[in-house]
Amino acid sequence: MKNLKTMTKRIFSNPEKTKEKMSLARKEKTWEEIFGIAHAKRMKKEMSLLVKTEVGAKNRNWKDDISYGALHQWIRRHLPKTLKCEKCNKIVKSSKYIHWVNKSGKYLRNLKDWIRLSVSCHKVFDDNFMVAIRKRL
Repeated sequence: MKNLKTMTKRIFSNPEKTKEKMSLARKEKTWEEIFGIAHAKRMKKEMSLLVKTEVGAKNRNWKDDISYGALHQWIRRHLPKTLKCEKCNKIVKSSKYIHWVNKSGKYLRNLKDWIRLSVSCHKVFDDNFMVAIRKRL
């Protein structure tokens, strides 16, 4: 198998030609009509390999330091969607009554550092967490 950098360089090496082909694609042409059948099949295979290998931290767009909202969005995508509070075991009516809560307060991309709490348990957790932080200071 070829090196991934070589594959991406070959696929995206000529930006003008790529723009022209993308323009054709927007005009509802198939890959086969734009690139030819053999090339289209090879290109689809290579692109699918890129997508499968560039997962998580290996992705070229990966950032360790992300915003609060982006981190919560990432957590929602990677952890199961349950309506059950992990503290009181109460099952809530809808997802707006349950939150993902960071246990350590460090907001890292560590899936084990997050728990699912109901709104009331989340409020108690945050109050206790703030008291503990104030005691440390």
